[in-house]
Amino acid sequence: MSKTSSAQADTNSIQVLLGCSSSILGEGIKKLIEEDSELKVVQKITSLLDVFEHYKNTSVDIFVVEYELPGFEISKIKNLINKNGN
Repeated sequence: MSKTSSAQADTNSIQVLLGCSSSILGEGIKKLIEEDSELKVVQKITSLLDVFEHYKNTSVDIFVVEYELPGFEISKIKNLINKNGN
């Protein structure tokens, strides 16, 4: 995947990466987030591995990650953010 993904489609919006293991809950959270016209969910993922893969290829402004997401460890998220200079 290249850096020219949907995250760059709308340069005026705040790009959100949503991590949620439940598709129903994820869709609900996505709808709530996107009620604000300045926010855009660019990717909805279901595991921490997907967070790492997506973040390597696309920049996002905000992570919204379910605490019980499979593989979730706050230290891994912090390391990923620090490694990428954000």
